[in-house]
Amino acid sequence: MDKVNEVLGCTVAVRRLSPEKFHHPRDGRKWMITAYLRRSLLLELSTYANKDGSFICKGKNFSPSMENLQRFTARATLYRLLDDLKDLGLLSWVRPNHHERRVYEIPVIDLGSETEDEEEHVPPSETCSA
Repeated sequence: MDKVNEVLGCTVAVRRLSPEKFHHPRDGRKWMITAYLRRSLLLELSTYANKDGSFICKGKNFSPSMENLQRFTARATLYRLLDDLKDLGLLSWVRPNHHERRVYEIPVIDLGSETEDEEEHVPPSETCSA
């Protein structure tokens, strides 16, 4: 695994998922729209995660707050998308008590086994002749 995948392992695993993984059974014929929203939210969450999909480092919770997640998404939509991701098995969370922040987990080990192998990225300077 190269250095980028070591640091961004969770984000890379989420990015490689096919759109069908974000298809919820209750979606209608325009399911790609909501699947895109679910993918975008999971990608946003994965940027806070460790490479193993956890959000705890040295005893500190790095899960984003709901206020932070609501900057670009309406509250009701955000909660619906989070519940959908949980239903699909792409996200889980626990909350020690009602007043504390959620502790998320993205099961990247399971996701990694279903991703396609991509060719290694070659920097443009090596592939293009100037």
